[in-house]
Amino acid sequence: MRITRILTLIAALLAGSLAWAQQDTPCEAPQRPDVPDGAQATQEQMVQGGQDVRDYVQAQQQRLKCLERKEAELGEEITEEQKALINRIYNKTVNDMQTVADEYNEQVRVWKGEAPESAAGGGGEAGS
Repeated sequence: MRITRILTLIAALLAGSLAWAQQDTPCEAPQRPDVPDGAQATQEQMVQGGQDVRDYVQAQQQRLKCLERKEAELGEEITEEQKALINRIYNKTVNDMQTVADEYNEQVRVWKGEAPESAAGGGGEAGS
């Protein structure tokens, strides 16, 4: 009986954390832009792709600020689960921004007919 109560309590706590995470908040992720194929794209498509990537990065930066506000609003009331969830979302957002910018920059190099960048190099066409 005691195990049943503990499991019920754990399930209720997890459900509460999931409900909090799924709330319709302004911290929602923006839609990932389509990165144009540099081998086939026109100049217009590459320019638009660059703007789409910049808009995406800006929207993701707003999401990071939103997550920071959400964490501050929770203050001392924040649970470890909520804190871990915010941290996971924050880190994924940063990684997603970098991935999209890197993909676009690689396609710019392809479009310009440049050799692919080595892992040690550094670029900065978008998202910088």
